[in-house]
Amino acid sequence: MGSTICKKMIENQGSKLLIESDGANGTTISIKWPIPTHGQGDHNE
Repeated sequence: MGSTICKKMIENQGSKLLIESDGANGTTISIKWPIPTHGQGDHNE
């Protein structure tokens, strides 16, 4: 349930949450953030 809420919050920001498990060695959780293009998130203009 918690991972579903986190996934929604992250995807609403334009990012991706990836959860991978091989069953033996544990779980890997990755977040892919978009790289802002010129003018997005740039407060130094």
